[in-house]
Amino acid sequence: SDLSSYGGSVSEDSAMRHDAVWSCRTRIAQDISMMPVDVVRYVNGERQEVANPPKIITTPSPWTTALDWRYQVVDSWLSNGNAYGVVTAVSGQYPQTIEIVSPSSVTPMPSGAFQVTGHGVMELWPLGRLWHVPAYTAPGQLLGLSPIAYHRATISNGLAAEQFGKSFFDSGGHPTGIIAPGTDPGPDGAKHLKARFLDAVNGASREPIVLPKDTAYIPLQVAPDDSQFLETQRYTVEQICRIFGEDPADHGASAGGSSLTYANRSDAELSRLKRRQFWVTKMQDALT
Repeated sequence: SDLSSYGGSVSEDSAMRHDAVWSCRTRIAQDISMMPVDVVRYVNGERQEVANPPKIITTPSPWTTALDWRYQVVDSWLSNGNAYGVVTAVSGQYPQTIEIVSPSSVTPMPSGAFQVTGHGVMELWPLGRLWHVPAYTAPGQLLGLSPIAYHRATISNGLAAEQFGKSFFDSGGHPTGIIAPGTDPGPDGAKHLKARFLDAVNGASREPIVLPKDTAYIPLQVAPDDSQFLETQRYTVEQICRIFGEDPADHGASAGGSSLTYANRSDAELSRLKRRQFWVTKMQDALT
């Protein structure tokens, strides 16, 4: 199987078909979006909670909840490296409601403005109504780096390995065995033997098959080269976890034979919280 067959076709949407990409993106976005948000001000160095938080915190959109709104922002960062939204209400100099739009619907223009599907040409806030927060930033670049775009080859390898596995088991990519009659049964006889065998192995009763005396059944083992797709799948999960800064053990790729204790499980939870700190700070700065 050609593991590069998915190379040019991997997009932010199709990448989610790989379970490791889905797991990393949803886990991070869920963790950040479910965290409580407090609005505070500092007076003479003392922290004071704001009694009436602004709408951007409580109801940033009339069409979705605050939790889902934050989830969409984080997922946009993880998929495209950029979060975009159209400012629909303003209080003073601050946006009050922002409709998050898909990064794929936003196209930068040479003029510095952006073409937004369904909204026309827009300038960035505060000159225009397009709110933009990049995630993975690089010097001299306005737009954030897309993890999916930069790692298409890695993700495509994983998708191709999954497709190979599906064809391996579903489409007879490797025969399970050989029925070897002692004499040539002819086309009709061969079809009859094959049908009897398939009826036995595919039937609900799973009864043993009875073959003619001079007929042997030779089971085939999976060729080592063909079985490498399993190792490829495991390695791809580890690669994708590295792309998103995740611990593979949190996504079903822990090393064989390893065991969890209270101590190392607690250490792992603390490590996960530390990894989330970047996204927490990024969200805090965006809302502020």
